[in-house]
Amino acid sequence: MKIDLTPSQYRITSEIAGNIATAWFVAGVISPIFVKPQNIVYLFTTILLGLIMTSIFVFVALTLARKSKND
Repeated sequence: MKIDLTPSQYRITSEIAGNIATAWFVAGVISPIFVKPQNIVYLFTTILLGLIMTSIFVFVALTLARKSKND
């Protein structure tokens, strides 16, 4: 299934994905530093999940940004 978007729509979608990546980073990596975690396993699990989800959404944002430049 191919989705045809204009370059500005790709750019806006890229910004949204970038904002979601930022939210995952703050929630998964930054917040456990300030909130006392239940245990060390929970802390590392939260940080790892935050980094994985941040990486996924950064990749999506960069892919969409590249498509906005190519069109």
